[in-house]
Amino acid sequence: MIIFDLKKGVFDASYTPQQTVLTFMQEDDTLEVMEINPFLKDFLTNCDGDETLEDISRKLYPLFGEGLSEEAFFSNCVEALQALTENKMIQSV
Repeated sequence: MIIFDLKKGVFDASYTPQQTVLTFMQEDDTLEVMEINPFLKDFLTNCDGDETLEDISRKLYPLFGEGLSEEAFFSNCVEALQALTENKMIQSV
């Protein structure tokens, strides 16, 4: 919420406290700050170079897969990997 406001030039005096996960990525002289959801936080945490995408999907399915089949959840993980790679937040090997 705060990040969206700041990007729009809105500076409220205070905000209701809430747990927020931010990522920071610097490219040249620009620092990009993004708020990510709990799924992406856990997804990134598990991208350690040892876990396969299948391993990560199996691990996160019980936490975030409610209402989805395992196959549908895996497809979401593939999309997350593609988006994170396109945004240069991770490198796929």
